[in-house]
Amino acid sequence: MISAFKNLVRVCFPEYFEKKRIKLINAIIGEGAVIYKQANISNGNSRESISIGDGSHIAGMLLTASKKGRITIGHHSFVGEGTRIYSVKGVTIGNNVQIAHNVNIFDNNIHSLDPVERQREFIINTTRGFIQINDLREKEVIISDNVWICAGSFVLKGVTIGENTIVGAGSVVVKDLPANVIAAGNPAKIIKTLSEQRCSDPNNVNYD
Repeated sequence: MISAFKNLVRVCFPEYFEKKRIKLINAIIGEGAVIYKQANISNGNSRESISIGDGSHIAGMLLTASKKGRITIGHHSFVGEGTRIYSVKGVTIGNNVQIAHNVNIFDNNIHSLDPVERQREFIINTTRGFIQINDLREKEVIISDNVWICAGSFVLKGVTIGENTIVGAGSVVVKDLPANVIAAGNPAKIIKTLSEQRCSDPNNVNYD
């Protein structure tokens, strides 16, 4: 009976419970931002270590995996389902960025290059939780405004992607990409130059 009553309350007042769920997330979440129920935000640091801008939609995973890890997402950006953003240093994503599903963005090597140290990492991480014991050669990742990263792509440590650039599906980005290009492949290479253009203000878009 009590369980049925609780379910009825949730059905009748969904907005209240949604706001309550969002408040429990350890991140700064902007006005109008949407955190989908399948999203996974794992932040063992201060609330400021993950910041999500106004009107952004998050359906993937955001993970700060060290005390230095930081993820900043601008306004009106999208992170698709199955996407993983994994930071031990810093990942900065601009405004109006579209990141499709199953994209991986890492600012580090994830594991040591030494096989003995990798095994030691495995034992510690599976028995004591994630503890960074090795140099993961981390370098900050920067994804600028209006970038579109298509499904199944990888963006690796130290990469900067310039404004308006498009990364084709299944690409592996290991070096910086300039603004206003289309890049694709493994490793990603420029295949086309785009005409420079400014993104419309999302608050003034005409959807008719």
